[in-house]
Amino acid sequence: MRRASRVVSQSLMKLAKVPAWLALVGNRIVILREIKHVKQVELAKALGISVGRLSNYERGTRPVDIETAIALCGKLDSTLDYLYTGNTRGLPFHVAQQIAHQDGRLHMPGGEDGSSLKN
Repeated sequence: MRRASRVVSQSLMKLAKVPAWLALVGNRIVILREIKHVKQVELAKALGISVGRLSNYERGTRPVDIETAIALCGKLDSTLDYLYTGNTRGLPFHVAQQIAHQDGRLHMPGGEDGSSLKN
């Protein structure tokens, strides 16, 4: 029992060392990848990086370099603004809508078709 609690404590300590913004960026990569129905292996190959590196980005244990962030946004129909701040303005409507459905806190004005949204 002591060994198990020590392992849990070590895991919690590792989590505490991960900056919040890194974890948020990683979560947003996962959300975008799942919206596009792309597997880690496929995305990593398209980006020219290893699956391990992509996994580190998604877990928030490694910051995404700007070149990779730009490529990620291109492959996943996203913007750097969404990736780093969570702001969905500027995303294609279908992507913003799917993010809103995954995150119950977001509200998409204009109903399902976005008819009252102004550009």
